[in-house]
Amino acid sequence: MNTEKLSLTMGKRLKSERERLGLSHEKLRSAILEKYGVEISKDSLINYEVSDEHHTKAYKNNGMRVEYLRYFTDFYGVSADWLLGLTNTRSQDIEIKQICEKIGLEEQVIIQLQGIYEGRDYEPETIEGINSILSSSIFQLLARDYVRLKRFTEKVTAEYKEHSFGELEDPIHEEGEVITLKGCRACDYYRSKIIDQFSIMLDMDIPVYQTTTAYFSLLEAGLEKI
Repeated sequence: MNTEKLSLTMGKRLKSERERLGLSHEKLRSAILEKYGVEISKDSLINYEVSDEHHTKAYKNNGMRVEYLRYFTDFYGVSADWLLGLTNTRSQDIEIKQICEKIGLEEQVIIQLQGIYEGRDYEPETIEGINSILSSSIFQLLARDYVRLKRFTEKVTAEYKEHSFGELEDPIHEEGEVITLKGCRACDYYRSKIIDQFSIMLDMDIPVYQTTTAYFSLLEAGLEKI
């Protein structure tokens, strides 16, 4: 266990939670004093949030008192494991944490699904539809390609900002035409390919593998370096 890395992560999370509530260090000090009757100095609160390894006060939160950790987790409504950098799940709900760790979905997704099921406007058809979508092989392929397209878009955007109207380092050719960064045409091209391909599969209602060979070869060629 890399305690120094965990300490820096904890510093970032303490800071992000304080800023999420719009509190200064002084206001946080006062709020903790009022709620728990405990005085944590402003300097300590500042030092606990250090996330720069080169800072002279780095790793100060490693020596934080256990009772302070309890106050922070209760005050911010987060789990101790998340605050300590041991998990990426903020929720104090053990079941949500276990589901996230078991299947890899993000906490907010689980909470949203839970809200749909337990919500006031719950309809059985909604859950049935979600089950149908998640169990579809088409959905699984679309989810994978959405992430690839997102990464590709981010890459093109970064290169666009750096090179303005220059071409991609490894230009994509379509029928002899070099697709450049101008207007993010490369992104539009991939986006349209995904939409077209899945429209075909849905209309034809045939096994996915029979319609995707050329399509995925194209995607792999364009995204293999991402």
